[in-house]
Parts: sequence; C-alpha cells; structure tokens
Amino acid sequence: MVAKKKAGGQTGKSSFVKQGFFVALLVGAGFSAGLLFQGKARGASHGGSDMIRRFSEEAAMREERATLAQLQNTVAQEVLDKSSVGALLQEAPASETGPEAEGGPAETGDLPMTSQTDQMDQAGTSADVTNGDGGAADVTTPRPAGPAPRTGKPFQVDQDAPRRSATALQMHLGCTNCCNDGSENGPCFDVEECAAGVSGGRYAFVYAHVGVPGWPWLTFLDSMRAQALLLEEATGGIVDIVVMMPASDIKDLGCHQRALVHNYGIRMYEVPWTIPPNSWYPDYWWPGKADGWCGPQDLMRLHALGMDEYNAVVFYDQDVEFQGDMTAVLKCAAKGYFLSASGGVGEPFNVGFFALRPDKRLLRAAEYFGGNVTFTVETGWGKCGFRPSGNKFVGAECGQGFFHTLFYKKCKPVQKALVAAGLHDASGKAHLHLESEMIDRCIWNYQNDGDCGGNPRFNCSVIRVHHKPTAKPDNDRLCGKLKHHHGGWSGEPRAPFLPPLPAPVQGQSTSCIPACVDAGNNCICNNPVPPAHHIKNVTVSQKLVHCQTQVKSPSNDRFEVKISGPSQLTVTRVDAPSCWCDAVTVECCVQN
Repeated sequence: MVAKKKAGGQTGKSSFVKQGFFVALLVGAGFSAGLLFQGKARGASHGGSDMIRRFSEEAAMREERATLAQLQNTVAQEVLDKSSVGALLQEAPASETGPEAEGGPAETGDLPMTSQTDQMDQAGTSADVTNGDGGAADVTTPRPAGPAPRTGKPFQVDQDAPRRSATALQMHLGCTNCCNDGSENGPCFDVEECAAGVSGGRYAFVYAHVGVPGWPWLTFLDSMRAQALLLEEATGGIVDIVVMMPASDIKDLGCHQRALVHNYGIRMYEVPWTIPPNSWYPDYWWPGKADGWCGPQDLMRLHALGMDEYNAVVFYDQDVEFQGDMTAVLKCAAKGYFLSASGGVGEPFNVGFFALRPDKRLLRAAEYFGGNVTFTVETGWGKCGFRPSGNKFVGAECGQGFFHTLFYKKCKPVQKALVAAGLHDASGKAHLHLESEMIDRCIWNYQNDGDCGGNPRFNCSVIRVHHKPTAKPDNDRLCGKLKHHHGGWSGEPRAPFLPPLPAPVQGQSTSCIPACVDAGNNCICNNPVPPAHHIKNVTVSQKLVHCQTQVKSPSNDRFEVKISGPSQLTVTRVDAPSCWCDAVTVECCVQN
C-alpha cells in the first residue's frame, strides 16, 4: 500500500514511469466542451516530419474535443428525456453494500421526509410565485419516475491489449518531477498507459459533504456526469455518482437538493463518522464541523476506501471541473493502484483527488492508524515526517498529511495499521496488491499551475481535470474554468428539475402536484413593525394542499411551517427569535 520505487528513469532517482512502450500519434489529450485551442508556445518546429506530427496531433485533439463536447452538452437533455430515472436513492443488494457490522457505513434506502410529504416525488421545474413581502419566490413541480434496472459487463483486463500510443506523459505535456513516492520527488506515473485493456466493471465518482448544503449545489455535476457516460460507453460497465454524508445531514436535505439527487440518479451514502473513532484532531476541529477547508470533511472521505462493491472509485472536491477525458484514472485504479497528485502550493499530496480499488480492510487500516497516532508540527503523523517536504506543509495536520502518510510512507505506525487490518502479515507480506503512484497534477488535477513550470509544450487544452482557480484567472499564465473561455459551459448548474406532469398524491382527498416552494430569507434583522423578524409570510400562485411542517437552513437554523391561507405559508424560525439570511425551501403539494 506504500509507494513502490521502480527501476529506470533518471540515474540516481526513483522513477514511476514504465519503460519500453511505443510513442506514436496523440490520439486523445482530452479536451473540454467549447474550449478553443490556446495559443501558448509549443516549441519551435524542427522540420517537415515535426510539422506533420503536430498537424496530426491537433486534428486528433479537435476530433476528441468535439466528441466530448457533444457528450457533455447532451447531459442535461439526457436527464430530461429519460422516461425512467433512477430511484431517489439507489439501494444496492445487501450482499454488496449492506451496512457494516458495528455501525459501519450504510447506503440510505430512502430520504427521510415528514409525514405530510412522505409520498412526494422530489423532481420539479420552476414556476413563478410571490411572497408576502412582495419579493420573488419559486415553486418547482415534479414528475413521477421509477427505478431503472442497470446491468453491465463484468470487470476484466486484457493483458494483450495494445498500449495507448503517445500518452500525455510520453509527449511531455505536463510537469517535470512534480510527483513523489513519499520520500523524494521524481517523474510521474503514466496513468494512460496503465489503463489499457480494461473493460466492464462497476465504478464510482465520489463527492463528500458535511452539513446542510446550500443552493446551488454540486456546480460541476454536468461535467462529472459526462465523464460517467463516457466511461460506461468505453468499458460497457456501470458508473455511479455517489455523495457521502452523515445521516443527519441527508435527512435535512432541502427540496432542490433532493430533486438534484433524484434527477441525476445520485447514490447517497450514509457514513457513521466524519473523523475516525478515537482519532487525534486539532482543537479547532470537532466531529461534524462543516465550515473551513480543513476539518472532518477531509477525513470523512476515507470512507471511499471501503466501497468495495466497486472495482474502482475516484474522489473529487466539489470545485473540480472535468475539461477532458479522465476515464483512464478509474481504469488504471481498478488494476490495483492508489492514484493521487501533489498540491499546487508545494504540498506533496492534494486531498481533493484520489482514486483506488477499494477494500474494506483499507478503511479499517485508516481507522486503526487514526486511533493510534497523533500529529505534531515537528514530526507529522505518527512521527513519520513530512518528506519530501523539509517541514510541515499546507494541510499536513489535515487530510493531506493523513492520506500522504498512510499511502506513501513505510514507517512503523503505518505498517502496524496494515497488519492490524489484515492487509499485511507480521513479516510484512502483503495480502492485497495495491501500489501507490502519483500522476501529473498539471493534467489530472490542475491547481493554479500557470504554464506548468514554463513547459513550452503545456497548453490549457491538455488539462483533463481542473481544480484551481475557481475564480476568473487574474493573469494570462493561469488556466481557468470553462466559463471563462469563449464558447465554454457557463459553470452554472442547469435547472435540475423535470417538466411538470400531473401527479396525483395517493391518499389525499384532492389530487395535487408535489412542489418546492422557495420561502427565501428574512435578512431584515431590525424590522420595527410586525411581523417579527423571525417570521415570514410567503404567498404562492397555487393552492396549497399540504406542506412539510419543519425545515432546516444550510446554517442549521430550524423553522416551523404552517399553511396560513389557501395560498400562503407562514415560516417561523424556532431555534432563536431572530432573522435568517440563508434561503429556505419548503416541500409542498399544490393545485393550480
């Protein structure tokens, strides 16, 4: 489970690059929807053969970019056109994903709802209403849908499959020596060459969220969905999008978020802890802490290690945008690799991305490690150090240091955790084939990398996965999100709601249509006249049949909801007699 040094490469340095493969035309650098070929320098031409090679490469780039753009641009339409979308929560067979013994992670079979709304479908589409204070509000109405069976080919590897020619690594399109093996920096691993021969299988793209999410949420979900479809087409397998959350946060998902989950067939994965049991953590953390970039949301993602119903999983932060074909990452990980990338500010590991073939013993090893070591700014986790960094790096006390130590160090506390989990025996013999490698962050996890260290071959168009910056680049050397390029996707979430259809609610005396009513905020905190600033009346254009009676905002403010008129709601904050500035959404059933 630790980084494996390989022979070859530069004299006196470890090399992560396998030797002896062929270099030919570039048949896929992965390009974004609508992203024009950028004008960064590629180096001087050295004759006719070089020009022919370059023209052939760029033709292949344009062809693959157009293919990916067409796929990504049809994602929203694919969601709208599906006559039968996945259940609100896909429940896998108990033999695959049943809850672990003694409080292990469980997949939620259904989203909890109030007794008044337990028969509502959660998808909808927008319609205008007005609230009692004269402001604008939205109502969204749903469309019924049932679960669609999914089948795929079994996982297999063709050992005789031809290796991919002219990979990004072979073409030197990215960084130089920006990878490490837990001890020293060196060349990166060729993930495209590794991915050859893989077909079939079950895969997952994984997000994590602590706390009640606001809206919009999962901003780059369309680009992730495009990759999932691309991988399904390439392998004949099944690809899920998974969001792991604590049970209490899943229960409090708002109407818009639940509609998003439903319409994109997202699998909600309930986790029992956000920090490993008995683990050390800084005094500014606490279990369930949702704010800040460093905290339980870092270590909660450890649960991905145990999702062994999949042949491979890949975790990404929510601000990651997919700008090219990155499916090689999952295909390579399924062969028995833990893949990651270094960080953009000098840290040896960026916790916003990793991929692996899961095994529940890996999760047990992480729990054992977390429960039996501490962290110090002088020696790191378990006194395993910070190499190849000379001292504490950004996020060392957080997930970045924890993951880097667990997967790339060979120190005694890590070895003890592997033995305790049954991954190694006492003599050090491994019972699980898992090699830890790093791949080029300029291409597979771009993070404010400018022109990738001045590499003349690097171009924004070769980026497969873009992490940072999230805002518009402030100089020409930085590559940005697609919305900052001419013709690119705006980056804003498309309306995730399906067109409204009549949907009688069984058991009600009158047919009604499920809807999301946007009650909005009440950020007037010094209102001198009634109603009090902790109460808001909202008027809608439809007749209200019934609504949920309790809701919670993304800031964990709690509210009581009452129907105070045929088309009026009264929303009262009950955790404090105070205003609120986060938008509140209420699930109702309405009549036109």
